[in-house]
Amino acid sequence: MSGLKLIDPANIGKPFRHPVPARHVRHPISCTGQILPVKVFGFPFPDRMLDAWATYKGLFPNADLQNRCVLVTQIISMMIPWLSFCACDASLLWAVVKMPQEDCGMMSVLIVGTDETEEDLQHAYNQERIEAIRQILGDFEIEPAWYWRDHDFD
Repeated sequence: MSGLKLIDPANIGKPFRHPVPARHVRHPISCTGQILPVKVFGFPFPDRMLDAWATYKGLFPNADLQNRCVLVTQIISMMIPWLSFCACDASLLWAVVKMPQEDCGMMSVLIVGTDETEEDLQHAYNQERIEAIRQILGDFEIEPAWYWRDHDFD
């Protein structure tokens, strides 16, 4: 049963809602001590969008969809300008989040910032970072939004 994720029947049929934009670093709730999941601010990339971007750029035309999506995320990661100045792990650029239009399913989000640290929160509101990613995307009009990062991969 470790591969299954149970869906709360109370949430079935409710419309997806993006989290409220983070204004401060997350911290434990004072009365319960519980910490809310991480909020990430970034550009959403469902598989169909990664496939369309690869087609637009002429990348990996003979690869199957799943391999193509993985390769495209690696290419996009290499194009991020602030990664060339530091030895950051490129895997930290991507988060897995729930798809807004569906009851189940996941998609990748290219992270601009999070509410984990003060520095990460400042990145979320950094217009230069947002514009740099828009330059990479080209004509694709993908807008960034806040999402809950999904840590439950079991």
